[in-house]
Amino acid sequence: MSESTLMIPNTNLLSINFNKTQYIQFTTKNKAKSHIKITYNNKEISTISIIKFLGIYNNDTINWKYHIEYILPKLSVVCYAMRIIKPYMSFEMLKIVYYSNFNSIINYDLPFWGTSPHSKKIFRMQKNIQ
Repeated sequence: MSESTLMIPNTNLLSINFNKTQYIQFTTKNKAKSHIKITYNNKEISTISIIKFLGIYNNDTINWKYHIEYILPKLSVVCYAMRIIKPYMSFEMLKIVYYSNFNSIINYDLPFWGTSPHSKKIFRMQKNIQ
């Protein structure tokens, strides 16, 4: 494994908040990470393996496991609420509750995580909501 250092130039008189600045190095499961050190003004920028970006959890291997584990409890709450209100609501009203709560959560970024093997848990939950 090689180690490389990347120096960020000091341009445009911008400064970096080191408490909020991190980087993630995406890799595949089969390929080892290379050790990269990114520095600015002789201070090292830390690396992370999981990041939440625009409401989507990504990890360094992009397997969507963390994002699916993040939305499963939200969907579970909706399933519970739907079971409780089912005897008191019409079918049309239940559809409104489903689309406004459950469906809105799973449709956000579905093209990204929908093909993940971890997504089976969510689709099973979706079938059980009926």
